[in-house]
Amino acid sequence: MRILWDLRLFSYGYRDRGVGKYVSAMARAIDERGTAHDIIAWANKGDVPAEVAAIPKSWIRYGSGSWRSDLARIPLLAARHNIDVLHYWMAMGPVFRIGMGMFLPCRTMATVYDLGVEYNPGNPYCAHARSTWYWRMQKSLLRRVDAVSCISHTTKDEVTRFLDGTAKRIDVMYPPVKSGEVCEKSRETVFVTLAGAPHKNLARVIEAFALFRQTHGSYRLAVLGDTTGAGALPDGVTAGPMRDYEQLLDTGAGLVACSTYEGLGIPALEAMAHGCPILVSDIAPFHETCDGAARFADPHNARSIADGMRDIASNQESYVKKSKLGFVRYRAMTVNAGGQWEALYEALSPAHQGAGRKDNG
Repeated sequence: MRILWDLRLFSYGYRDRGVGKYVSAMARAIDERGTAHDIIAWANKGDVPAEVAAIPKSWIRYGSGSWRSDLARIPLLAARHNIDVLHYWMAMGPVFRIGMGMFLPCRTMATVYDLGVEYNPGNPYCAHARSTWYWRMQKSLLRRVDAVSCISHTTKDEVTRFLDGTAKRIDVMYPPVKSGEVCEKSRETVFVTLAGAPHKNLARVIEAFALFRQTHGSYRLAVLGDTTGAGALPDGVTAGPMRDYEQLLDTGAGLVACSTYEGLGIPALEAMAHGCPILVSDIAPFHETCDGAARFADPHNARSIADGMRDIASNQESYVKKSKLGFVRYRAMTVNAGGQWEALYEALSPAHQGAGRKDNG
C-alpha cells in the first residue's frame, strides 16, 4: 500500500512547536512498528527533522504553494503517484497556506491537533480566522475525509461536534514521549513557562509570578520561546532560548503550563518525563493526562496560579513523585501507538475496503 504523508507543516515554523513534536513522535512510533507500507512524503526534505526524514522511501518536493492552488494540486499528486491512502498530518490549522484537496482520488485521513480556531472564543486571531474563506472551505473539506485522528479525547469531542456524524471514523492517538533525566537532588528555585501563541497566557502567568515572588523572593521565572509583544519583563523574569528547555525540566522547580486552551498540552507530558513538577490549567485536556500528577489552577485567575506556585515550592518532593508516577501512567497509554496507526492504515486500505464490500454482498 502506498501512503502519502503530507508533511508541509514543517515548512511553516512548526518543527519545534506542539504540532511538529506530535508528528515526529508518531512518525517514530510507526517506524519502530516496522510498517511494510510504502511511505511517500510530500515536503521539502530539508525542512523535516532528520529522524522523520529518514522514514519515507521517496519524496515529492513541496517548496511552497497556496491553499487555493492545492485544491486541485493535491488530488493530481495522489493520482499521479498511485497513492492508496493520503494522510494530512495537519488539518484545520490556522496556517492559511496549508489546506486539503477539493476532491479525494483515494482513501483519505486527516489528523486534527485541535479546533482552537472554532472553539477558542477569547482569541482575537481565531475570531479573524473563522471569518476567512480558507476556514470555511477547510470545514467543508474535512467532512469528506474517510477518517480523522485526534490527539486527545478533548479534541475528539470537538471534532465529533464539529462534524456532526459526517466522519466515518474518529480515533484518538496519544503521542509517545521519550523518558528524560530525573533530578534526584534538590531542584533550583526557578519555574519555567513557554511563550508564543496568545493562548499560552504569558501575561497572566507573569502577573501570578509577581504575586508569588512577594513571599518567595529568591525564585525566578524563565520564559522560553518568542516573547515578542510581551513588553519589558519585570524583576525575576528572564527570557531564554528553547535550547535551555530540557535542562530546566531536569533541574527547575516546576513547569507552569497555564494555557487558556489546549488540544493536548505536550509540555506537561515532557515535564512528567523528566520528573519535573507541573502546574497546569484546570481544563479538560490536562485532566486526561495529568490527573493525580499535577497541581491545577484557574488560568484566568492570577491568584490561583500564584497559589499553585506556592504549593509546588512548599511540597517539591511530593510533586516530583507525582510527576514521575504520572509519566508511568501516560506511557502505558501510548505503548501501542505504532500498532494503532498500522490498524488505521489497514482499515483504510483498498484491500480492506474491497473485502468489506464482498462480505456485505
